[in-house]
Amino acid sequence: MTSSNNITKSNILALLKILMEQTDEEHSLSMSEILRKMEESGHKCSQQTIHSYIDEINRELGIEVIYSRGRYAGYSISDNDRIIRKTEMKILVDLINATNFITPQKSKELIENLKSIISIYEQDELDRTVFGVNVAKANNESILRNIDTIQDAIRQDKQISFEYLQWNENKRLVKNGDDLRVFSPWAFILANDRYYLYGYKNSNGKVEERCYRVDKLKNIRIIDAMRRDGRKEFKNFDASTYVSRRKEMFSGDEKEITVRIKKHLAGAFIDQFGIDIEIEKENEEYLIVNFIAVPSNIFLGWIIGMGDVEILSPESVRKNMRELIEKVKI
Repeated sequence: MTSSNNITKSNILALLKILMEQTDEEHSLSMSEILRKMEESGHKCSQQTIHSYIDEINRELGIEVIYSRGRYAGYSISDNDRIIRKTEMKILVDLINATNFITPQKSKELIENLKSIISIYEQDELDRTVFGVNVAKANNESILRNIDTIQDAIRQDKQISFEYLQWNENKRLVKNGDDLRVFSPWAFILANDRYYLYGYKNSNGKVEERCYRVDKLKNIRIIDAMRRDGRKEFKNFDASTYVSRRKEMFSGDEKEITVRIKKHLAGAFIDQFGIDIEIEKENEEYLIVNFIAVPSNIFLGWIIGMGDVEILSPESVRKNMRELIEKVKI
């Protein structure tokens, strides 16, 4: 490759960078401004050369440099020719800020990286989008690295080991037990504004499904000598069904549960447990609803919060409900 070709490509990239950063559908640069900015960046060119570079950008990169005529004639790159449009960028920024598993510092870094591919004028709009977002963000800075390691394990069909953290009374994440957990990772699930790792644990030859908060994993290691368990079980896995049956994504044994509810609560149960739940009319006021769920205390608390709900079966869940009510009774 000749030195001349290198200089040409360097100039084209410099011109594209200037147009990407400093123009959009509402802001353009005149030819004299382009020539000045190119010279300031160490790429002195003639007007004719700039036109040839623009032709190259249009032809080789498929990016249309728009030329406006008239009193305020200038050159710009439209929203349609950017990697990500401004409206799409706003959605991404809002998602990053609203996502609990990304720390505040990492959110800021990601947004700054995104802002670098739109014009300087549009960046202000992204700053305004950030305002008003107030969520409980994670404080585990290693979460993105954890995700990358787990993805490697999934691609390599390997098990992993890790320490699982829990909050203590001092608001610090500490180890939950002394033992490393050995686990077969199969998928990530984004639910309840959290990032979860789904997979299987082998307990004395029995493959059991488990779900862990990714931001509570620490010291993840890939176990090269161990292939993943759960291949047969994962073939029948459905993420939507799994999430609908687990209030706050608690792991545990699923049970078929039957409740009596007031008619106006039907929508709440469909939203939570899915459209496939069985609903039967008992009378003009009540419905009998049958569904599958993990009857954790979180689930029972949700049932209490619904009001006008009676657990009919199984008896073990009725018993757990009575015990919970007795514990919290004032």
